[in-house]
Amino acid sequence: WAKWQARWNEEKGTIETPEEVSLRVLNADDKRKGSSRLRSRALRKLDTRRRTVKKVIALKTEANAEDLEAWKYFGELVEELGVDGMSEDEEAVEKIGNVTIPVFKVGVCEWRAPEITEYLGYIDKETRNEAIREKGGANPTPHIRTQEPSKTQVVSGLPRALYNPTWLAKMEATRSDWVERELNISQKPLQLMRFTMRG
Repeated sequence: WAKWQARWNEEKGTIETPEEVSLRVLNADDKRKGSSRLRSRALRKLDTRRRTVKKVIALKTEANAEDLEAWKYFGELVEELGVDGMSEDEEAVEKIGNVTIPVFKVGVCEWRAPEITEYLGYIDKETRNEAIREKGGANPTPHIRTQEPSKTQVVSGLPRALYNPTWLAKMEATRSDWVERELNISQKPLQLMRFTMRG
C-alpha cells in the first residue's frame, strides 16, 4: 500500500502525479523481478557446478585419476565462491546460420582472480559431457564469454587469492577503509593452483 502513495519529486519540486506513481512502482517491480531471475540463474549455476564436481570426483576416485586432487580443489573453490561468486548472465539471442537461438552472455568479473574463470570453465565443460549430464535433461543454453564487464557484485570475505590482484591493489590504494570494513578479506590460506587436466 505504502509504495502506491504519492511522493515528493525533488527534481520537479512537486508531488508525484498518479501516472508518475504508477511508473515508479512498475519500474521498481521490473527491477525486483530482474534481480530475482538473475539470482535464480546463479543458484542453478551453483547447483549444477556442485553436482558436476561431485560426479567427476566419484569417477576420478574410481579410476584413481592423476587429476583427482584438482577436482577436489574445484569443489572447495565452488563452495568458497558460493552463489554470489557466480558471474551474472545476460539473456540474449544469437543468429547461427539461419537460426536464432537464445544464449547467455557472460562478462568479465573484474574483481575475481582471472584463473577462476579458467577453473570454472573446466567444470562447465564437464557439465556438457554425456557421461556427466543428467539423463533426460535439456541441453544447456549456450554461454558466450564477452569482454564486457560483468554486473556481478563483489563478494566480501573471500580469501585474498580469489580476488584479482590488480583490482585489489587499486582498491587498497584508493579505498583502503572500504577494503578493511566491507571487503573483509578472509585469512583462510586458500591459494590458486595450476593444473594439467586430464580428459
